[in-house]
Amino acid sequence: MGYKRIASLLNESNVPTQKGGKWSASTIQAIIHNESYLGRRIWNKQDYQTKGKKWRDRSEWIITENAHPAIINEELFKLCQQRSEKRHNGGGVTHNPYQIKPASPFWLRGIFTCDKCGSKMVGNSTSTTKKYGGQKYYVCGGYMRKGKEFCPYVSWRKDRIEQIVVNKLRIS
Repeated sequence: MGYKRIASLLNESNVPTQKGGKWSASTIQAIIHNESYLGRRIWNKQDYQTKGKKWRDRSEWIITENAHPAIINEELFKLCQQRSEKRHNGGGVTHNPYQIKPASPFWLRGIFTCDKCGSKMVGNSTSTTKKYGGQKYYVCGGYMRKGKEFCPYVSWRKDRIEQIVVNKLRIS
């Protein structure tokens, strides 16, 4: 299962998070990649001195083995990592802190909100191998992170909603 499906199953089963909230895909991802479950304590992962958090190379991390009792073994942890990498990015790296990302084509992100739950709308694209060359949408961030139990699926075609906004701005 993917992160989102695991979060949905936990939410459907009414399993609360540590703080009593709903599960999200990002929380599941963080758990699967958290080496603390192996009994490790890790410091110096990020450089907080420069603007924005910057991931340091693993060789710079300070890792203490057996800092506390492990709750899973190394074999299970590695199996989870392998399955995660296989499911995401075509088997590539699931987290590349040094990757330079181009500017997003979704210029309304962070501004446009879901009228049902109030979450920010986020950009999403269908596969470019589909019949029509893929489509771009703004999708409810609450739905994307926490599933349909949190918010019913709401999406807007990127080109359509951006054209409406542009037309409104021209009138003003």
